[in-house]
Amino acid sequence: MKLGIVFEGGALRTTFSCGVMDALLELNIMADYIIGVSAGASYGVSYASGQIGRNYDIITHYTLDKKYMGLNNLLNPKNRSYFGLDYVYDTIPNKLVPLDYKAFEQYPGEFYAVVTNVETGKAEYLPVDRKDHTHRILRATCALPLMFPIININGKPYMDGGISDSIPYEKALADGCDKLIVVLTRERGYLKSTDSTVKIATRKYRKYPDFCKAMLDRADNYNASLNHLFELEKEGKVLFVGTKKQAQEAAEESAVRTNMYFVNERWLGGTLTNFKTIRSRIRRMEEIEKMETDGTFEALPKKEVIQIRKEYEKLNKNLKGIREMKRIPQAMVIVDPRKEEIAIKEARILGIPVFGIVDTNCDPDMVDYVIPGNDDAVRSVKLMIGVLTNAIAEVNGNEIIDFVTEEEKPRNNNKKQFRKEENKEVRNTK
Repeated sequence: MKLGIVFEGGALRTTFSCGVMDALLELNIMADYIIGVSAGASYGVSYASGQIGRNYDIITHYTLDKKYMGLNNLLNPKNRSYFGLDYVYDTIPNKLVPLDYKAFEQYPGEFYAVVTNVETGKAEYLPVDRKDHTHRILRATCALPLMFPIININGKPYMDGGISDSIPYEKALADGCDKLIVVLTRERGYLKSTDSTVKIATRKYRKYPDFCKAMLDRADNYNASLNHLFELEKEGKVLFVGTKKQAQEAAEESAVRTNMYFVNERWLGGTLTNFKTIRSRIRRMEEIEKMETDGTFEALPKKEVIQIRKEYEKLNKNLKGIREMKRIPQAMVIVDPRKEEIAIKEARILGIPVFGIVDTNCDPDMVDYVIPGNDDAVRSVKLMIGVLTNAIAEVNGNEIIDFVTEEEKPRNNNKKQFRKEENKEVRNTK
């Protein structure tokens, strides 16, 4: 499982984020992937280097110093920033509150800072250079319009990453993070609006029209991004696993009905624990589909096309139910723990709760939530999975199905009537 953490910017509001960083370090929780914006990235280096309390020392002892921030810095022609650039990004990390560069370099994960390309107005995600003791990339991600000069890196002009991507969780998900911790610096319910300084900034940077548009669109994009983030927070995905013949149809039907995922053929080892490889096979499926539609097959020999189609059929058979699964599910539903032992072991490793239909010949301790039942009868499996699916459907606003249909009710009544008449006949013969 790849754990990612996203740090929103916000100048001194990131004091809260620093407390979160220290708490995570105290709990020995180190993310595999870090991405930050503005001050979120700048303070994030202390988290990556494992230095508990370093950010606290900087905030409490140096942020009120005029050399740290003030109008004198902005009026200084050698600085041209409200913040003392050399003081913040050189003197403090290299002399006053030293960054542990060795530990920072040894951090085994990925660390990105978001910057906005002034010429294109688009976000770029730069790997933080761990050997740069002047922290050029951190200067760029913090470069607020009007408050900072444009920061040039490799010939490209950059400014504050928050202008183009304030909360870069989508980048983290695209880079393969299975679980995300997103640390915000605004209260829940906050909505950003475009203030008067943005109009002033658009006049100053008018020769960069795409950058000006990004500044004007920032509030709307921020609010939309936040809404989507909260939707993802509420969204819980379930993986139905039913490779047993009696459960295959029910697993697929339930997953499709509730927009969840399913595996109803062979469970491929590493489906969850080696998810990156599984995603690469899904991409191969998509490549083959594209080859069929863009005319590539017409240019290939027939024998090769036949082989590729066979490859696709095999991949589709095993992966069709999880091709839209971009990250690890929040729960797993299985039929017959003995049959799905490998799937359960992978779920255990990743901390995914398992709901299981458990027959008398199975060990109930293999699953977290036991549903006693007959796992050998198609009707029994369909009924139990169906009822569980109804609970998911009710939460998500999907269709709820009555599994005792109107056609079956009279038939059940007829059976009861037949038994009554049969018993009556037996009594009369006696």
